[in-house]
Amino acid sequence: MKIIIVGNYSFPEFSGGVEKHVDNISRVLADRGHEVKVFVNTLEGTDSIKRGNLEIYKSNAILRIFTLPVNPLMYWKLKNALKWADIVHIHIPSLLDAYFAALLCSMMKKPYLVTYHHHLPLARDDVDSMGRGILYNTLIGFGMKIILPYVLKNAEIITTPSPDYLKLSETTKKFNSKSVAVPNGVDIDRYRPGDLTNNENKTILFVSNLGPDHRGKGLDILLNAMKELDSKLIVIGEGDFRHKYMNYARDLGVSEKVEFKGKLSEDDLSEYYARCDVCVLPSRRYESFGMTLAEAMACKKPVVATSIGGLPYTVGDCGIIVPPGDVDALRDAISRLITDTKHAHLMGERGYRRVIENFTWKRVAEDNERLYSRIMKRKQYPIY
Repeated sequence: MKIIIVGNYSFPEFSGGVEKHVDNISRVLADRGHEVKVFVNTLEGTDSIKRGNLEIYKSNAILRIFTLPVNPLMYWKLKNALKWADIVHIHIPSLLDAYFAALLCSMMKKPYLVTYHHHLPLARDDVDSMGRGILYNTLIGFGMKIILPYVLKNAEIITTPSPDYLKLSETTKKFNSKSVAVPNGVDIDRYRPGDLTNNENKTILFVSNLGPDHRGKGLDILLNAMKELDSKLIVIGEGDFRHKYMNYARDLGVSEKVEFKGKLSEDDLSEYYARCDVCVLPSRRYESFGMTLAEAMACKKPVVATSIGGLPYTVGDCGIIVPPGDVDALRDAISRLITDTKHAHLMGERGYRRVIENFTWKRVAEDNERLYSRIMKRKQYPIY
């Protein structure tokens, strides 16, 4: 099958969950014999990469409206490629790219499906901490109320990364009849169990971009919990708020317990998963899956997360779920997994099995293939 995938930014230049998803699923689909063309934005110059059945078209974003790239060149390349494609898979939250891709598909009568990874937060939800104003609120509000409904209404199928997020998202509720859950995946060849844990110094791992759009990941809550934990916290990720978090840790008196490692390669990241004792994602808003949790679980590590969106689905019975924003509950959950090694080991074993059975990229590719075939048969298009 000839598949076009429209993403947000290129990986690993941007290493968020959406970018990682697009990078992995495109490679796996190509390895399974499909011809795949990927269209993504970059800030490092226009480039094209061909690897067997996979072609990646990177277009330099000429403008960014806050975090949204604007790139007419990408849309022109996409229009030319649509003549070749059987089906198009659009990944949101990049609303402008999604809109133009959907518009072009409609004009050229090409079927498309959408993966709705998560919504974009309005500034009014967190005005002071995010520093967003009326302009951001207006633009994102317009996108969520006008652009997004158009994209989703004309999609053949809508997927989200978890059944819980499918039920909880006000956006997808309007399209229940054509919405399904397709979980994210984990590269189990890279993220795998290892005998690297340092038993003398208990280590807590937190992995996230540290920009303003990721304040909802809850690092500030975790830093507060560290005041009463006799452990080391490793923070992996880069962003404009890194120094704010470092200053906050100093103000709390926990800076000696916290190491900020910055952005790491995937191989280095896998080693930190293998070395940690527990991985924590104390999010307080808009989580659809929690890919860092699944990566830690693939390394047989116990996890702690909050009851937000799709996180309970991802964790299952392989970790501890706490209320969002509850510092005491977060501290107690981490403390239990650090001190009760037998329980932590059990959680790690369960997590590993859960990933192998449910969250591999092979499984995600198979789910996508079934959806592609269903669309093509429904539309009575020939499948090549």
